[in-house]
Amino acid sequence: MVGTALDSGEEAVESPRKMSRRRSIREGTEEIAAGHTAELESSMTNQSGARDLRRRVRVETPENVVLDLEVAGLGSRALAALIDSAILVVWIVAVVLLSNLIASMTGGGTWLGALTVLILFGSTFGYFIAYEGFGRGQTPGKRFVG
Repeated sequence: MVGTALDSGEEAVESPRKMSRRRSIREGTEEIAAGHTAELESSMTNQSGARDLRRRVRVETPENVVLDLEVAGLGSRALAALIDSAILVVWIVAVVLLSNLIASMTGGGTWLGALTVLILFGSTFGYFIAYEGFGRGQTPGKRFVG
């Protein structure tokens, strides 16, 4: 095993897996899970000759299927989160207004407040769970941004 010298004169032993990971990162590939490797392409030139700053990841599965994926940047993630938040705010305002309307017509009650809180809690968390599970992993914000 290869090691590095410490101040005390001892040698720190580095695992072969850690050395292999460091070497593969230098070469532009990285093992992301057991049997899965990924190639990172951070900047390429497009047809017009301009630099394309989008990052792409090429993942090879154990079944020898190559998946070519584009990694979302910070700006597109923030815009997607902003769109999803706006959708949720509109939904929350609508539920609260409807709850207040029903409360004014029926005289209200703690049961209505509890029901409103349950609906808001379930829909806020259910929004992301439902779209990740049944919306092909894309919320409306992610789908809009691309």
